[in-house]
Amino acid sequence: MGAVTRTRLRHERARIDRGHHCDDRSVDGRSQSGLVHDDRCDGCRDHDVDAPMLRWALARLPISPEEAARLEREEFEAKGFVSNIERLLVAVDASPSGRFTSRLVGLLAGARRIATTVIHFDYATAGPSHEGTWQAERTKAVVKQSAVEGDDAGPERPAGDPAEIATRIEKPGEDVIGAEAQKGYGLLFIGREPASEGDTFHEQITRSAIEFAGPFAIVIARGIDRRETPGAPLRILVPVTGTTASRHGAELAIALAQASQGSVTALHVAREERRARSWQRHVGAALAPASSADAVIREIVRLGDHYGVEVKGAVRSVRTPQEAILRQLEVGGHNLLVMGVSPRPGDELFFGEVPAELLERSGCSVLFLASEPPTQEPEPRKGSVPASKVSVVNH
Repeated sequence: MGAVTRTRLRHERARIDRGHHCDDRSVDGRSQSGLVHDDRCDGCRDHDVDAPMLRWALARLPISPEEAARLEREEFEAKGFVSNIERLLVAVDASPSGRFTSRLVGLLAGARRIATTVIHFDYATAGPSHEGTWQAERTKAVVKQSAVEGDDAGPERPAGDPAEIATRIEKPGEDVIGAEAQKGYGLLFIGREPASEGDTFHEQITRSAIEFAGPFAIVIARGIDRRETPGAPLRILVPVTGTTASRHGAELAIALAQASQGSVTALHVAREERRARSWQRHVGAALAPASSADAVIREIVRLGDHYGVEVKGAVRSVRTPQEAILRQLEVGGHNLLVMGVSPRPGDELFFGEVPAELLERSGCSVLFLASEPPTQEPEPRKGSVPASKVSVVNH
């Protein structure tokens, strides 16, 4: 039985159950639920045969293209990452990365109508900070303006209230994000500077992610996004590998492209290996057919179809994925690189060699999405040699 038929069956059974109520009561009116009785109503006697009959009937009913699309969309959103985010938490400051993060969050919150809490960090050392208040108001304005833009470009939906966005000022502290996270959020956006040095994230970025203890996205503004100019449509490049983390990154990229009326290119990079012997090539082809790369791209293209976004696919075969990604950023004129990654335990936030090099060398803005929380390793024993950097496998 197909997914659409199963979904229709669930909807119809729920409707029938809502329309049929039968209370088991004794003569004196007291509830006797739990007792086995034979004088059931017709609906109760027929309850066991409803499902097969309904399944048989629905399998033969014609279904309109609109209904099929709606049911398929509901099935998709039940399994999606972005579609299941109910609340966003945002940690930003007055830096260019903070402003750019505020814009991305506003777009996403407006298009998906996600309730959002923005924490604006004021780094003033003492006394009342009029500058900090003004910067926080600017952050609030950027988020709300982008939310309106995203709402206008978002998917069609029944009339309802726009996204609820709350902004407040806080002094930087290790417990601010952790305390707010206890209220329940699906994703943390981090836009603070300094963000990184070379291929390493700054300590405050690592600390913010660890405090939240959930999925997080790190945004770093580069190029034109460091200027205070009106936001242009996002031209996003998202590397894909077929893993869950990669798919989540692609889903976020597509949602942002939809909200900004931008575009997405999905790039799959296959590593080149040394030329194998004839028998090894035949065995390798059987284990990993050439169409596997196309299958990865097709999955992301179908993902874009659900959001109404046309995804362009590209497949490259090179020895170093980072070079292929950097080359595509240049020739494709992209202004945002979105990458899904998976953290491993360690005392530094490190997403593997490829993301590390992209962090250092990318000329356009970058967004790293980790759909799993980071965890720290226990302190090494005295006399043992600590790992200077524990890698995180890129997905």
